[in-house]
Amino acid sequence: MICGLVEAFFAAGFVLLTTQVIVTKSRQLTKVQAFLATAKDRQLESDLKQKDGDIARANERAAKLEVEALQLRMQLLKQGARENLLTGEVRQKLVGALKPFEGQSVEVRFGLNAFQEHSMEPASPDVRGLAESLVGLSQDSKWQVPPIPFMSVLQGPSGMTVQISPKASDLTVRAALALIDALRAVPLQVQGPIRTEMTSNPRKGTVQVFLPQVPGGPGILTPMPEPTDETIILTVLAHPL
Repeated sequence: MICGLVEAFFAAGFVLLTTQVIVTKSRQLTKVQAFLATAKDRQLESDLKQKDGDIARANERAAKLEVEALQLRMQLLKQGARENLLTGEVRQKLVGALKPFEGQSVEVRFGLNAFQEHSMEPASPDVRGLAESLVGLSQDSKWQVPPIPFMSVLQGPSGMTVQISPKASDLTVRAALALIDALRAVPLQVQGPIRTEMTSNPRKGTVQVFLPQVPGGPGILTPMPEPTDETIILTVLAHPL
């Protein structure tokens, strides 16, 4: 009997000791897990702060480069022909801004020298070149544009003007606004859109162009159709600087 009680006593003590060990180990495990979770949270917070700092620095560098690019384009504008600005990435951005309005009718014109009566000379040395570049740009954007720029009766102000008919559709108005915004972002000086009746905004002189009647055929002198109420008139005038 006594031996049985002693064995039961030791067995109970062993169970109690084992239980205490398990509880102690569980508490230690909980503390370790809590420590690890805290450490992970701190590491995650540190990583996020590091990434936020990297993003902020990258944005700062990008903004600085954009300002430098704008300053460079302004210097180019002051130094020479405006057509030199319509190259590379700038040209790609212009085409990208205009392509959503594929099929839009546009006519590019250039102003004449305001200081010489009956002159056929462009308003400034870069006017014709810029007008021709804008024709090519319109073609690349899939806009409907005559193959050459026409002479304009406008002689001022400097920069460029965009004119549309008072009867122009909403789509044409939005295309004109997109054109203006894209050119200003180059940066180029543009005014408009100016509402103008097409009948009071004629080209200067009779316009005929040698065009082949069939692909690859000989050019035949062909009169150009008059602009409609859905035509955007983009006129290049004297250099603003």
